[in-house]
Amino acid sequence: LIADGDGRRWFETYKTPITDETGAVVGTTGFARDITEHKAAEDLQSAIYEISEAAQRVENIDALFVAIHGIVGRLMEARNLYVALYQPETQMVSFPYWVDEEDERPQPRALARGLTEYVLRSGKPLLVAPAVFEDLLRRGEVESIGAPSIDWLGVPLIARDQTIGVLVVQTYANGHRYSERDQNILTFVSRQVALAVERKRNEEALRQSEAKYRNLIDNIQDGVFLLQDEKVVFANEAFAKIVGLSARDLLGQPFAPYIAPEDLELVLGRYRRRQAGEPVPREYEFCLVHSDGRRRIPVNMHVGLVEFNGRVASLGTLRDLTERKRLEEQLLASQKIEALGQLAGGVAHDFNNLLMAIIGSTELLQQRLRGTAETLAELDTVHRSARRAAELT
Repeated sequence: LIADGDGRRWFETYKTPITDETGAVVGTTGFARDITEHKAAEDLQSAIYEISEAAQRVENIDALFVAIHGIVGRLMEARNLYVALYQPETQMVSFPYWVDEEDERPQPRALARGLTEYVLRSGKPLLVAPAVFEDLLRRGEVESIGAPSIDWLGVPLIARDQTIGVLVVQTYANGHRYSERDQNILTFVSRQVALAVERKRNEEALRQSEAKYRNLIDNIQDGVFLLQDEKVVFANEAFAKIVGLSARDLLGQPFAPYIAPEDLELVLGRYRRRQAGEPVPREYEFCLVHSDGRRRIPVNMHVGLVEFNGRVASLGTLRDLTERKRLEEQLLASQKIEALGQLAGGVAHDFNNLLMAIIGSTELLQQRLRGTAETLAELDTVHRSARRAAELT
């Protein structure tokens, strides 16, 4: 490795000793070959591999940017580096990664006329020395934003033929100036950076979507499950709660042990016939067994077939009918009591009518037999008893 005015250059040397007639070494001869370009190509290929590996290894996009900064820093001067990303939906530019000696990280902003936006609009790399910047200012192509730099180098991040952002390095001192070679290196690296950024953004969007979906599924009252090979491959918390377990404990477990023995043949039989493509009811009721082994939980199940990991699976919902059954029993008991009350009321009404006839006849006899004391006494007893019976009904 030799340093010259244009930077560092790599050489490969081959040396052979020179000996005299006695065999003593008196010197060396050899040659050196400039392998700077070959070494740079190796470094670039290594950087591309490292960026791809980092995109798979790191957990989030912030960690990816840190890894990218370190990789770019081994290829060129990158003390000041930032990544700007463009959101077409909002037409805003954000700066998720920012390392700079002079300026604080900017807040997300609408498209302005800075150098970053210039690269976004053009979709082409841009190396800006002071003279180039002055010319862009004079022509009204850009505006001065932030601390002035000596050299500013930005390359577009292009994924699926769309410019999704800009990768930028800049210097504030004359100790290092960027060249066309640096621009070519950063442009070459930017293609892999764009793919890695797009991949991480998609992964995070998928995680957020899955989290929303999971939150929705876990907060509905019905149990949701997915069965494959008669085992639980997915269950929400509502499903697990019905049998008294957690969703994690249910994963990979056979479904059969949670079916009441009296319903096992029915449920498994329909499951197997459905998997074989035979027509079976999609909705029916049966009982599950709680994990304590004692309680029976009546449920309503609605199930259908879906594809999961390339194979057929049963996706369904379960609704706990315990409360509904309890209310049905209460309603039935209330209806029985009401019917009994109606029957008792009818009997009392008819019985009261009979008593009225007895009372009326007794009063007529009392009027006709006023002269017979003993007979009147007996009739008076009948009359009083009939009155008391009428009051009782």
